[in-house]
Amino acid sequence: MIEPFATMKRSMVVPTLSLLLLAGTSLADDGQLFVLPESPFEGSLQLNGWLPQVNLEFADESLGISNNVFLGLDDILKNLDWTVQLSGDLRFGRFGFMPDVFAAALSGGGDTRGPLFDHVSVQMRQAVVTAPFYYRFIDKECFSLDLVGGARYLYLGSTLSLSGGLLGDAIGPVQSSTVNHLWDGVAGFRIEQDLNDRLFYWIYGDVGTGASDATWQIWSNLGWRLTERNSLTAGYRYLTWENGNTSRDVSLTVSGPTVAFRREF
Repeated sequence: MIEPFATMKRSMVVPTLSLLLLAGTSLADDGQLFVLPESPFEGSLQLNGWLPQVNLEFADESLGISNNVFLGLDDILKNLDWTVQLSGDLRFGRFGFMPDVFAAALSGGGDTRGPLFDHVSVQMRQAVVTAPFYYRFIDKECFSLDLVGGARYLYLGSTLSLSGGLLGDAIGPVQSSTVNHLWDGVAGFRIEQDLNDRLFYWIYGDVGTGASDATWQIWSNLGWRLTERNSLTAGYRYLTWENGNTSRDVSLTVSGPTVAFRREF
């Protein structure tokens, strides 16, 4: 009766050690438990809510035309189909990577005044991806300064559809689509400072050029730590492009308040 009991105890050793390892612990030589080393990486994932207004200015000297399209917050909310807004931060020592993604699709339509077509519909798609690396130049307990360098990609797509009316009934709907891709290099900074145990602020800014004549943004936030790893922020973001040549000038500005939830790990 003794031997089976001893065999059963020995058979429990392996699964017990496996459970300890899965729990993040191991056995030292002296029989004491110790915690496995933590990951050298630090980072965060942030879910953004940007409520911008859009101002697009277009001028073509060769055609002798110019136009200004303004979409306020009411227009954005009324015609918004979907949006994706995420930011991330991954740091190893003083070096890090902090991508930011904003994408949205808008659609709308209405009646026209002319006799050729009596209805117009517009679909707009926009994506902005900023992918900068950074070096933590100052790293204090309550203050940090990062020097930033990377790239920004802008995608603008639109589809215009005309239907009805004299011409639309005769030849059918008419559709026109345009797509623009712009790549720019950017350089800038990020500052974050604790004001007390829970309240903090951070500011990000960059300037750049490349496919655009100039692009720059400023993004400032005031945050409140809910827990050690979770926080809420609110602020304002301004992002602009200027792109022109001898005959055509295009200027796009996207700006408005932001709210965000950040989870650190």
